[in-house]
Amino acid sequence: MFAVWLVASEALLRTQVLPYDNLNRQVRLFHATQDARALFVGDSHTSQDIDAPPGTLNLALAGDRFADAATKVRAWLATHPAPELVVVQVSAQMFASHRVHEPRPDWERYLAPGGDVASRPLVFEPLYRARLARFWWLLVMRGGVLRTEFTPQGSVLTDAVMPAVSDRYRLEVQNRIDQHVVPDDILARPVDEEMHGLISELKARGIRVCLVTLPVTPVYRELAAPWPSFAAAHAFFAELSAEQGVPWFDYTDAIRDPAAFRNMDHLNRRGAAELTARVVEDCGVPGTDNP
Repeated sequence: MFAVWLVASEALLRTQVLPYDNLNRQVRLFHATQDARALFVGDSHTSQDIDAPPGTLNLALAGDRFADAATKVRAWLATHPAPELVVVQVSAQMFASHRVHEPRPDWERYLAPGGDVASRPLVFEPLYRARLARFWWLLVMRGGVLRTEFTPQGSVLTDAVMPAVSDRYRLEVQNRIDQHVVPDDILARPVDEEMHGLISELKARGIRVCLVTLPVTPVYRELAAPWPSFAAAHAFFAELSAEQGVPWFDYTDAIRDPAAFRNMDHLNRRGAAELTARVVEDCGVPGTDNP
């Protein structure tokens, strides 16, 4: 029965999950794209909040840590022409404790020349195995896995609008914030060295760097305010910007209309269009529509 379950699970992952999985889509886009004048890296905030314009590439993915973003940039530089600009998301949740313990994609293998997510049995890939029960639940209870729009430039967009703020929703927001709290020493070494290291590498190659922190809803900001770690993280980002001589744009409260968000801390398509226009202008993003 275990063998049957393994075979059925592998079939589920390859037929119902892999074709629509954003990790697999991103790896394929990485290898298929020959050139990009700008790269965007970060986690789900950059993935969903930035509608990368033509001529650029969004390499952000939900759950990415700063280390993952750095690995992607270095993999790109090893196999592609250098971009003019790299827009790097710096946000507290990228350094939260829970991300340290989550299964990580094997970016070094996936993004190496000839890399492929499906080159090995997916049931043995930690990232897919950890989500296997949820995939089965979605298939049985919902009739299929969740599918999102993946743009030609790698952004993930949705038209969903966040629900009205209620006591129950505020509790959900508080639970999310509890996950995003940064330990007191997390931005000390080696994270500090890692962030300075990547920026220094890019600058040494003549690549411009723009740091961004992306929007959250007013209710998120309200409930996060008592936690000193968020203010400490922002102070660290400001210091990093000053020491490296690169701009940092804090968009935390740049968008206040709840109708522009898909949930408590991610924008929908409408919000992404509004924010992207600001990022393009502020960071000087090059692209076919913005030479």
